[in-house]
Amino acid sequence: MDIVRLKARWMGLFEPFAANCNLESGLDELVGRYAESHRHYHNLDHISGCLDAFDRIAGRLADPFAIETAIWFHDVVYDPKSGKNEERSAAYANAFLASAGVDPANISEIGRLIRLTRHPSNPVTDDEKYLIDIDLSTLGAEREQYDRYEEMIRKEYAYVPNLLYKKGRRELLKAFLNCKPIYRTLYFRERLEVQARSNIERALKKL
Repeated sequence: MDIVRLKARWMGLFEPFAANCNLESGLDELVGRYAESHRHYHNLDHISGCLDAFDRIAGRLADPFAIETAIWFHDVVYDPKSGKNEERSAAYANAFLASAGVDPANISEIGRLIRLTRHPSNPVTDDEKYLIDIDLSTLGAEREQYDRYEEMIRKEYAYVPNLLYKKGRRELLKAFLNCKPIYRTLYFRERLEVQARSNIERALKKL
């Protein structure tokens, strides 16, 4: 993670809407959220990886500003024990974007996109499908990176007894395998589908 690069990106994204000082304090608070001690996967490294994936497909999007902004905020509120993380992340984003002077229609759309990142979801538009595929791109990572991902997710759910964790994780991974295909866009499907299925099948054997 290159915090200097991320800061420059953040400032460039929101400079049309707010004074630099407001943007810097907004970024500081967001970075603090993603640095919370209970986060092992859902942190700023995850956001950075999503932004890298976004850059590869930005030219295919109808509304790249909304998708990129949704990426920045989609895990800003994260409590493994809560089922309302996406809703709360959307509310957090709405408050910041309103203070930055973003148009209310854009704020509403960004909030909707953030809520859509709760899995499972049913993306309809191409932009929605790209957003979900970006968020799930780790499933198709190289073998060692994916194995680290599984380890980090287990740490985030360290409070869950092993038998219960394995049961829940099996259900989630099987749900991904039952999606045919896992990736909704041709771009990600061609590049990640085979590896994602291999990773998930291997993970299931370990549980």
